[in-house]
Amino acid sequence: TLEGQLLISRETADAVALELPWDGDTELLLYAIHGMLHLVGHDDEQPDDLAVMREQERKYLLQMGIAEAQHHPHFEERAKATSNLDAEYTILEEEIEDE
Repeated sequence: TLEGQLLISRETADAVALELPWDGDTELLLYAIHGMLHLVGHDDEQPDDLAVMREQERKYLLQMGIAEAQHHPHFEERAKATSNLDAEYTILEEEIEDE
């Protein structure tokens, strides 16, 4: 049984959406998806976990026909941060192998 409660703010979604490529309804949908992901066990405290959540959010928005999710800054910034982390891990792995 899934138990939980989501509290999301229409006013916040509308205000945030003014600076984004979509409307308040879509931002509100993102909040609902994000909350549901938490309810089913996802976490966003660590960078790797956050990257997984962002990909799941994007996937569900795209499935719902929100094409703007493909290049939304919310997801692009996370993708860049994840790429940077991956590059750092690769460098560290190479250094360890060389020792």
